[in-house]
Amino acid sequence: MSNLQDALDALAHAPDEIEKLRAVCIALIEEKRDDELLPYADRALAIEPRDVHFVNWRAYALTLMGRHFDAVATWRNHAALAWRSAYYEMSLGQSLVVSGDAERGIPMLEHAWRTAAAEGEWFARQAEHLYGEALLRTARPAGFEPWLARNHSDTGNYRPADIPSWSGEHDLRGKRVLITHQMGYGDQFLLFANVAQWQAAGAQLMITCDPPLHALLQASLPECVVVGAPRPLHQQESLPEALADAVRKFAPDLHATLLHLPLLAARQTPLPSPFFPAYLRAPDAERAAAAEWAREMRAAHPGKSLIGIFWD
Repeated sequence: MSNLQDALDALAHAPDEIEKLRAVCIALIEEKRDDELLPYADRALAIEPRDVHFVNWRAYALTLMGRHFDAVATWRNHAALAWRSAYYEMSLGQSLVVSGDAERGIPMLEHAWRTAAAEGEWFARQAEHLYGEALLRTARPAGFEPWLARNHSDTGNYRPADIPSWSGEHDLRGKRVLITHQMGYGDQFLLFANVAQWQAAGAQLMITCDPPLHALLQASLPECVVVGAPRPLHQQESLPEALADAVRKFAPDLHATLLHLPLLAARQTPLPSPFFPAYLRAPDAERAAAAEWAREMRAAHPGKSLIGIFWD
């Protein structure tokens, strides 16, 4: 029996016990069913309206459900509770940003980040990356710098122990650089568009990617060494042995993560336009197969338009 089922059974026998409700909420989070938190958080707040954990869970669930204005109202209605001030400011600021009020949310996030960092708070990196993400939502590439804090906040990444980290240098002539992947397919496709700036700076690149993307990325980035590897799920993971062997053969001078890729472009004046240039090109065999399929479709349906639908 799962922890969640145990917690629900216990709650059924004591529906008004706040600790039973807390156990259900924790079990939902552990099972990644966070979007189901709302009714339990609301029941708990009806019993104990000053419990900051249930307020937090309520706002979080509302955000997952797309009810951003209700999340903002939740934070504002509970402003007087015993919050760490920077944590409250970060939470309200983030809710404001995702509700469309970046004008008020971004300054809150920046202040929350700087305050949390100065006070050594555990959530300082989270505040930093949320601030960066908010800037990016408003098309400001300066956000890529604080967005790097995701490497210490909520995304897995590789950290080879014996390869120096890239420290921001622009002159990469003669340097062999390993770029390791992270996050999902869309993030990888988008951010690998900035490989061009690293090549222009003189770097020879080896990049890693999720295995299903390998053929497409190798065809699209023929001047790079592209290696498929498991996606890192934890922070600063060591390289898997098969990948480590390939890396040793490449013999990189520097290592950077996928999140570092946009930084060279973001530091240019003026900014590159487009910032993320088109670069994807299907492998020749797949291009030929698609062309043949299109010819067959047109022959089978003469005079009709062909409409491609892309699922994201």
